[in-house]
Amino acid sequence: MSEDSKVYETGYTKTIVTTVTPLFSDPFQLVLVVPIQKPIKGERNLVPITIHISLTGSDAPIGCYVYSVMDIRRKDAQIYQTLLNNAEETLVDLGKRFGQLVCKKFYAPCYVSLSGDLQVGNFMDYIREVFGLIEKQYEQA
Repeated sequence: MSEDSKVYETGYTKTIVTTVTPLFSDPFQLVLVVPIQKPIKGERNLVPITIHISLTGSDAPIGCYVYSVMDIRRKDAQIYQTLLNNAEETLVDLGKRFGQLVCKKFYAPCYVSLSGDLQVGNFMDYIREVFGLIEKQYEQA
């Protein structure tokens, strides 16, 4: 996290607003909201993880906004998604994939918002940095 990061806590969530600088790509703005209690596999985790990534900050018009939820009643743990789209198909595909990965790894519903001119080649950096930050929140607990 950068030095200008801000952290807010409520009864159920922790919000982190920061600029993330990956090793091999451009810095990006991140707003991350995670449940205070770590989601548990196989449980009904109702508090979603929310991720907003933008290269230009909060003034950027919304690109794609994807809601993903895992059906824990099924053995294959199928993920259902719905989206609000104001972006190119590439960005929508990245948002959908990001949502699937978050659901599978953290067992929680999630919202993923991607805005601006995000590059496909930097997608792994976004995932690595965001997942690392989420895991760090639960290591501190």
